[in-house]
Amino acid sequence: MPSILCGGPPEVLSLYLSSPLPLPVLESLKSDFALGAHDQYNPLVKLVVSDRTDLYGCSAEDVMRRLQDEAGSAGEDPGNVPPFLLADEETGEEGSVIYVERWATRDDFADGDLVEGEDWPEDEEGPLPFTIKLRVYMHYAPVLWANISICNIEIPEFYEYPFDPSAPLPPPTDGGCDWRKEPPGHAYVCASPASYEVSEDPEYTSQFMPRPENVYRLKPEVAERLNLVPHWAVGWDSRREVPEGSKEFAQEWKWEGCSC
Repeated sequence: MPSILCGGPPEVLSLYLSSPLPLPVLESLKSDFALGAHDQYNPLVKLVVSDRTDLYGCSAEDVMRRLQDEAGSAGEDPGNVPPFLLADEETGEEGSVIYVERWATRDDFADGDLVEGEDWPEDEEGPLPFTIKLRVYMHYAPVLWANISICNIEIPEFYEYPFDPSAPLPPPTDGGCDWRKEPPGHAYVCASPASYEVSEDPEYTSQFMPRPENVYRLKPEVAERLNLVPHWAVGWDSRREVPEGSKEFAQEWKWEGCSC
């Protein structure tokens, strides 16, 4: 039986509350995150909603300080506090949250791009007294997390300059797309010769560069069992303890918006 390859357990993105949220709002946030993260399709990141009430009334910076203090008390590196989400008094109206990445530094801004406070530290490389953060719609939060993780985007790219950290955050962004309706990424499978089809047909091999000798896809009945859609893909020999001739290749998930 072929298997879907997993890269490991998903990372965790925590949601903290700075004010109480009605249950329907909280459930909507969880649903939007799950859809944006493609939670049912081997996601990269999962949402964990904190039940802490001691953070009510806290700003993003307050929460970051609290988490760093707690990490230090636990013998952990305070500098390794992961990004988190913060729901505040605006969340209920817009379904948005604040994505909090880390403390800002002057290196995040070009000369003249930052409105500095009078009492800020003079250290050019040290942290400044505000966090790099962005208000986002919840379905964009897992997408933003993934893009930041692979250095594909940086939050300051969303800022208007000169940037004043004491000013209200810009309106929430969705990254230009409703990620609740976007298809999930490919699934990678390991399949034995009995589970896949192979083709040398130029009609299919010519779709790839450099052009492979063969392309592979799961047999329809096998793909159906895995909730996948068979399509021709470049494959490679598997190095796992599997039957001889087993290949690894990508296939598409069968999802709600799939036209298959």
